[in-house]
Amino acid sequence: MATLSYPITYGDWSGTINLNYTAEYDRENNRTKITFGQCSAVYSSRADYQTTTDTEITVAAGDNSGSSGTLTLHTEGYGTGGTVTFTGTPSPASITVQHAAGAGAKTVSLSASTTAAVRPYSGSDLVYAGGSGSASLTAATLYTLSISAGTGTAITVDNSTAGKTGLASGAMIAKGDVLKISFAANTGYELKTHTVNGSSFTSGGSHTVSGNVTVAATAALKSYTLTVNADGNSLVTVKRGTETLTSGATVSHFDVLSVTVSAKSGYKISAANINGTAVSPETAVSHTVSGPVTVTAAAEPLSNLFVDDGGTRRRVLLYIDDNGERALYRAVFK
Repeated sequence: MATLSYPITYGDWSGTINLNYTAEYDRENNRTKITFGQCSAVYSSRADYQTTTDTEITVAAGDNSGSSGTLTLHTEGYGTGGTVTFTGTPSPASITVQHAAGAGAKTVSLSASTTAAVRPYSGSDLVYAGGSGSASLTAATLYTLSISAGTGTAITVDNSTAGKTGLASGAMIAKGDVLKISFAANTGYELKTHTVNGSSFTSGGSHTVSGNVTVAATAALKSYTLTVNADGNSLVTVKRGTETLTSGATVSHFDVLSVTVSAKSGYKISAANINGTAVSPETAVSHTVSGPVTVTAAAEPLSNLFVDDGGTRRRVLLYIDDNGERALYRAVFK
């Protein structure tokens, strides 16, 4: 609890006003509530007296001139010399002021003015004493959170102090708040940089707010190797768009490859697969990259048939292509 104190005097009679208050900042609504507890007027005199004291208190938002309120404190009583304390609570007991939007210091000013009417028992004339005082406080200092999540990244910022999770870019954060900051890469990406206020930051770590906070991350597509395993009688063509790729080429996550497996003349494909999944030969197959790519192809000779037609030995080759069609070729040997 804070106290605003100031003197009031008249001749050999003097007094002190003590205004006791607390400040509570509501970050959700960006406003501060000033609540007054028991306040006092303390008088000292060498003679008997009777007094009535009226104090007007003004509470205003220092950063928003349009928000203020007033309270009054009234005390009365008498003393027989020495020091006497009169107590009371302002009415109303609290005032709430609205702060300006955005970052910055959220300040509150208090000002008070007191008039005391004193009637000494030794005389009939009223005498008056007065005094005033002021105070100011900073209820909170707000800063701005900026989040820059590059393509393929995810950033999570939780305010442990305020109990808020998943803060968005532009959120207001207060001095002293503890932020938990986590970074992640989306499917197909890997993190490259993750920083807080320009410095590398470990994902899941905590940051204590002392100014504006900028959280940033960048990522790149994951890259893999293309491997082509083809025997000497099979052909494999891999294209990425119009680009023809060879074994050992680098491919990226989400790349779309067109893969065609075929056999050299006199052979047929006996096995063809992409990462172990069989594919049809002589047909362009689309494959979306999500990891290393291995294309395997193997071929075998077409079937042949030997006949002897009465002394002249002929070899008749029966070729069977992939569509089930047949082609006959003859070679005559003397």
